Amino acid sequence: MNTKTTVNEPARNLPVSASYDLVVAGAGIAGVAAAVAAARNNISVCLIDKASAAGGLATLGNVSVWLPICDGNGRQVIGGLAEELLRLSVADIPHDDPTARFHQIPECWQKPPGRAERKTKRFQVNFNPASYMFALEKLVVDEGVELIKTIATSSPPGAASPPTQPCGTLPAPFRRAPSPVKRQATPQR
Repeated sequence: MNTKTTVNEPARNLPVSASYDLVVAGAGIAGVAAAVAAARNNISVCLIDKASAAGGLATLGNVSVWLPICDGNGRQVIGGLAEELLRLSVADIPHDDPTARFHQIPECWQKPPGRAERKTKRFQVNFNPASYMFALEKLVVDEGVELIKTIATSSPPGAASPPTQPCGTLPAPFRRAPSPVKRQATPQR
């Protein structure tokens, strides 16, 4: 027997603590990219995530490989912010570490094109999820994005759901005050 139940949650007044042009829900790789792209185009942005850190499955889920951004025939087919985030993921890795399974950008993709060699090595990396998490958070904050991490609490079935409680933002040394000067929009390529 399938019985539907509902929970009546009374109306309440919620204080408004800030105003943004854009609120991005989810600080996974796509959310970080959306927030950074918007901030670089002079849009005030708040990036909110229910988890304790940025990066989503790439960091908290330990999926520590950036899949190839090349076509397998020696041609790079993805660039821009995706390439920037790939390069950021291994910025702290000075060399390959096979034991830890960390792999830097292949040499043939770091110098001017040599397509023959690029056909044998894909433009992909394996990174340290913990350091990438901090690098992503630093990137969004440096771009002027307000980063809010929350903790969602659950209720027993049939009980009213408590509101999500803010866990806090980055400590002051990592937070950049919004610039009073409007940045120039990044030209489209």
